[in-house]
Amino acid sequence: MKVALCFLISYNNNLVKEDVWREWIDENKSLFNIYIHYNSKLPITSDWVKEHAIPEHNLQKTSYFHVIPAYLSLLGYAQMHDTENKWFCMLTESCVPVVSPHKFRYMAWKSQEQSVMAWRKAWWNPHLVKRANLRFFTEDMQLGHDPWFILTNDDVQKILKYPVYNHRNYKLICDGGLANESLFAMIFHQHKTLSNIINTSTHITDWSNPSSATSPYVFKNGSSKELSFISESITQNKYAFFMRKVNKSFPDDAIRKIIKENIVADTFWEIVYQWFVFYYLDAFKIAAIIIFAFYHYVYITS
Repeated sequence: MKVALCFLISYNNNLVKEDVWREWIDENKSLFNIYIHYNSKLPITSDWVKEHAIPEHNLQKTSYFHVIPAYLSLLGYAQMHDTENKWFCMLTESCVPVVSPHKFRYMAWKSQEQSVMAWRKAWWNPHLVKRANLRFFTEDMQLGHDPWFILTNDDVQKILKYPVYNHRNYKLICDGGLANESLFAMIFHQHKTLSNIINTSTHITDWSNPSSATSPYVFKNGSSKELSFISESITQNKYAFFMRKVNKSFPDDAIRKIIKENIVADTFWEIVYQWFVFYYLDAFKIAAIIIFAFYHYVYITS
């Protein structure tokens, strides 16, 4: 199994907390593939971003209202690149991890057959607000969801096929703008699989004090209030793996401390399993292959 970390970045083509990401990923090198969709009009100054940038011909023009083509191109490339990718995490440059590599690996193994995405009925009036053109759809299709989430390989397949087999609906939804907060739930609803989605957020966000009308609170300084909100969010939601939006001024050491503190799973046996998976499963697989190959060789040559 592999997990695809799919970053949609713009602005200056850098991750806000690249060092934290690199440290976190290095703890789980065998688990991750990294894919970065960037702004081709700006230079890439980070060697690490260059290393993981998708080919330029796969890039799509993005704006606040129209970003779905970039989602699809990034997901399509990640799926094609490695068939072992089972979980696809959608991320931005302002995201950071907030759980230990151990816990994330355990949860990925445990939940790899389910997507994780917070969804609900549209929280705006579809007849007054144009977004996603929901007014043209039946009430059961008037859905909204978090724009950042985790998808299984099967659900990525459904999304990539939708513009081909449902082009009229796809274009109608995208033309309404902000389709990345409705389209995916609508697709799963049409496939009658929406109830299979783990309906919770994968990214901690604070909308109680938004930085603008369209953007959640930006975590800036690691204050006791910010840290308390983050801690409570992780406690309440075991699928809260990441946090957004994080400013460059937010202390790296505070993020490292949060990650270190969120190392265990739910029960004693889950902790034991997590520990086994993280430290020994890959070695166990290698040993089993060697033993099988040895006995096969002995059988063939005897």
